[in-house]
Amino acid sequence: MKKIIVSAALVVSLHVPNFAQASEGLSEFPNPTDKQSWQLPRDMTWDDYKPVPGIDWHNPEVEADREIRGALILVDFPDQEFILTNEQGSDPAGNPIGASEISEEELGQWWVDFLNTPQDLNNGRTVDEFWRENSYGKWSVELDAFGVYTMDHKEFQYGLNEFGQQQHLPEGYGPQRLVPDAQAAAREDLEASGEDYDFEFIIHAGYDESALWQEFGEMMFETAQDVSDEFGSPFEGHPNYTTTRYVDWTSWFAARSIWSHAYRGGSVQAENSGQSVFAHEFGHIEGLGDNYNNPYANPVSRSYSGPWELMSRGAFNGPGGPHTRWMIPAVEGSSSPSHHMLRNKIKQEFVTEGEEYLQIDRDDLKDGPVFENILTRAVPTGENFGRDDYIGINITMDEDKTPRNYLEDDWRADMQQGEDWYDNYTLEVVDQVGFDSFQMDSGVLVAKTKDEERAPFIWVVDAHPEDIQEVDFVRPTGTIQMLSKGDYQQLADALFKAGTGEGVVSEYVDEHNRLHFYVLDKHYDDVGALSYRTAVRHLDYGGDYTREMNATHQTIDHASPGNIETHTFTVTNDGEATDLYRLDVDVDEEVEYTFDHHVIEVGAGDTVEVPLYVRVPEEIDAAIEYTFTIASETDADVVESIQQDIGVSASTILALVDELEESAFYSEQAYRIARTHMTAVTHFENRSNSTKVVEHTRGFQALIAHQMNQGNLEETAFERLDRLSETLITRWE
Repeated sequence: MKKIIVSAALVVSLHVPNFAQASEGLSEFPNPTDKQSWQLPRDMTWDDYKPVPGIDWHNPEVEADREIRGALILVDFPDQEFILTNEQGSDPAGNPIGASEISEEELGQWWVDFLNTPQDLNNGRTVDEFWRENSYGKWSVELDAFGVYTMDHKEFQYGLNEFGQQQHLPEGYGPQRLVPDAQAAAREDLEASGEDYDFEFIIHAGYDESALWQEFGEMMFETAQDVSDEFGSPFEGHPNYTTTRYVDWTSWFAARSIWSHAYRGGSVQAENSGQSVFAHEFGHIEGLGDNYNNPYANPVSRSYSGPWELMSRGAFNGPGGPHTRWMIPAVEGSSSPSHHMLRNKIKQEFVTEGEEYLQIDRDDLKDGPVFENILTRAVPTGENFGRDDYIGINITMDEDKTPRNYLEDDWRADMQQGEDWYDNYTLEVVDQVGFDSFQMDSGVLVAKTKDEERAPFIWVVDAHPEDIQEVDFVRPTGTIQMLSKGDYQQLADALFKAGTGEGVVSEYVDEHNRLHFYVLDKHYDDVGALSYRTAVRHLDYGGDYTREMNATHQTIDHASPGNIETHTFTVTNDGEATDLYRLDVDVDEEVEYTFDHHVIEVGAGDTVEVPLYVRVPEEIDAAIEYTFTIASETDADVVESIQQDIGVSASTILALVDELEESAFYSEQAYRIARTHMTAVTHFENRSNSTKVVEHTRGFQALIAHQMNQGNLEETAFERLDRLSETLITRWE
């Protein structure tokens, strides 16, 4: 909604407009097509989960193309048994929570069930369900468990063998590698099983440092020296803190843990690792790289793809947010993995060009804009699912023409790794359904992507690129810590949307790569599946078509002062191809107004109606003139402007007559006659005498036409008075 500030004064009329006969108008502006509705995951709960419309992946009707079998290898340490075997809350962190005192003999089956059997504890969500949903039924996952195997070395010997932490090992203890030790311990049982497993998940007792270093570091203690003995080293004379991956220090309790990671054919997880972690590491097993930044680096970079991609911080998704990822078992943060974005769905062959997604080249857009409905990425499409929608568009570019930029100059530098970095643009739709239920918003996701696995290989275009200015946590001293500019939650408001609602951004222009993206409309189908109408065009080419357009004013649903009038226009595309038209209003008054959309699509030969909603000012003394303009986006020469008026009544026409006394009436007598005639109309208007209003207004039209023909009234003034009179007649007829 827009407000235009007053730039011209009007003569005050002694008459108060009477709007009794006509509609009172709308009391409020219509609900916008879309709204800015992002929410941080810390404010979400499992009540926010919504199933994928039209399908149940626990009972799919399609057979998986690839049935993947995985082995869970459970290991503990001489100094750390599985926390799940202990009593509720017995750990210094307060774990376990919700599941406890599980015998070692039962742990293997417990993990298989927790990860892959729908139940109350996992809120009905499983590894198999996620990969079926993410792959549109192409992948399924089965799991078997082996162990528990006790390693020969202590947990901290494995945990402090990463990120330069080896210097913090106590004297007499050397660094160790968990993967070969765990594989060796399980080898005999794996061979005896007779199964040829596709991958392995090593699940170790204790924690993943990724989820502890902050919560049991700077969020709990103000300085390294403040770390208490409870969370410090058990060794005499040994500091209670160590270095960690992203910042200078964390507690021993956190640092002794092993950071979850992948290796060829497998990955390492901990007891607090949620479904998102298992899914993220499996993405590595399948050949995808990491696409995340260090949010605490100096200079810091904006998150590359934030919560929207599994190989980025979509591995943190889940109700409760990132600061709940330390809980055992993991049923909040990191419990609901993000889908892969289109780039990675293409890489994993989940989607096929021309079937599930549209593939075009930037040069193809020289032939004119491309229009497409895009279905939300969580909903399967294709012949097997009775749909023919696309779930995205991939636009290849022979060169990324964006100039090199640097983090030292701007934390949002997308070309921080070098020139010509990206190969494609992608468009897709995210809705908060299925495993995407705990995404931070719904809308259209735009990104630049790189074919090579070198980060950033996905760079999400942020619809609101400014610092989001949200609190992260409160330090022990009470100091508020805001989200780092590099925090993935900076992209909570990144999605583009349809319409003109407050905070909505419906377009993106890449001047360097000569592309303009549009979100034109929003739609839910009969089962609740979300889709958006989108378009993309080349800034320098509109296609070899004749572009013609005709716009007319149709009707006004009048309103009383303070309420909202609806002015309806029609737009006809007389050209040879579908076109995009931009709508605008120019007015000299402080008037609130809004359209449903800033840009509309009209097919060749089609006519569409365009409503303009305008609030009539409370104190209106004269009709307010405005200019409605509609212009083709593909041909700057195709443009039309229409003058219309707000708040038309006999009283406001009379006020205009007074305003025009010196500037447009060329004789005092002509002005006096016109004023007398319109004063009579206001008399009948105040008494709601519609017949007399219409009759005397027609007489006023004849009078001012005669005055103009006699040279007593300026022509443009006549045209406006005549137009206002016609509007008044329409209102009272």
